[in-house]
Amino acid sequence: MSATTDTLVLNFDTMPLGVVPWPRAVGWMLENKARLEAAYEDRWLRSFSVTIPWPAVVRLTYTAVCKARLGYSHANVFARDRYRCQYCGGLLRPKGELRATIDHVVPRAASIKGRVRLPWNGKVVLLTGWQNTVACCYGCNVDVKRDLMPNAQGAIPSVGLQLARFPSHPSYLESIWIRFQKASIPPEWEQYAPESWREG
Repeated sequence: MSATTDTLVLNFDTMPLGVVPWPRAVGWMLENKARLEAAYEDRWLRSFSVTIPWPAVVRLTYTAVCKARLGYSHANVFARDRYRCQYCGGLLRPKGELRATIDHVVPRAASIKGRVRLPWNGKVVLLTGWQNTVACCYGCNVDVKRDLMPNAQGAIPSVGLQLARFPSHPSYLESIWIRFQKASIPPEWEQYAPESWREG
């Protein structure tokens, strides 16, 4: 998927739904199923009889129901955490220079039958899942945190580490943007990103 030619699709209420190839977006526009919201700058689609702007963002003319959920994977954890170590804030590869790892916030040694209890909310969750894993640099994970337990505030005072935020399953809106964190999101899409993702 190329983030420079594909089209971001908004629901009727302007909530992002996903991304489709531009020919599908054009077909929806011609069938009055979608309206152009933003076009790629200085790019046009031409035929013998018509010239139209290349659609960067379209909005459906009806309300679509979507219940898609993003599957768990290490790649998706890195994307959810914006390729930042959740302890020191350093930028991880492939976006930065720090060696990337996945940290089990509550360590394996504390697990019972593949589950752990989170100290900040008391929930019992999968050891290796959205709510107990974070993106982490090799230094923080292997050299500093090791198998230490966090406290109820997500801190490990003995070594001076503090979680940037508690890990969680991405919201529907976040899950759309996670799929594109390995690519460069076009500027025409940026205003539709979750607020927290526009902070850099």
